[in-house]
Amino acid sequence: MKHFDLNPVRPSTPCVVPPATKVRPNGNGYFRLRGTNQYAHRAAYELARGPIPDGLVIDHLCRNTACANPEHLEAVPPAVNALRADSPVTRNAVKETCDAGHPFSRRADGRRWCPKCSLAKRVARGETSGNGPLSERTHCPQGHPFDEENTRYDRKPDGSIKGRRCRACRRIADQAKRRKAAVTETTEVSR
Repeated sequence: MKHFDLNPVRPSTPCVVPPATKVRPNGNGYFRLRGTNQYAHRAAYELARGPIPDGLVIDHLCRNTACANPEHLEAVPPAVNALRADSPVTRNAVKETCDAGHPFSRRADGRRWCPKCSLAKRVARGETSGNGPLSERTHCPQGHPFDEENTRYDRKPDGSIKGRRCRACRRIADQAKRRKAAVTETTEVSR
């Protein structure tokens, strides 16, 4: 696959722009040929270089969408065309740091994220104390201590520790389930 520069050199030759009456609201120039409207830049590219390859679009190197000078036109994939544009989406896509200045990390699916800002948000919401890995935390998210009598360890088949749970949180969850079951049972009996 051909490599496309995201910051191409702008041409030094002048733009060829149709009259204002032949420019659409989207900024592209057009003309009428054989009873149909044709985009001027696409027709100029095809006359100068041949048909536009499948899957490619015409990018204006001069950034003037009304221009039909073949020297200013290049056939590129839509993603390259979008990344060459000057838009908020493009500026955001090429960022290498978050708004706070931390470098981005990549998730397994390729998406970017900032681990430092993510942790700060979780700490602010009270989901974590932010004090290291889960195995090193002294309290559960609800604030119950991970001590000997309040901690239940989940084990793997080989006997090693898989994880730990807060017994107080488990008791609260069980009590809520029992209350809900009692209310459901009472409503069913009263029917």
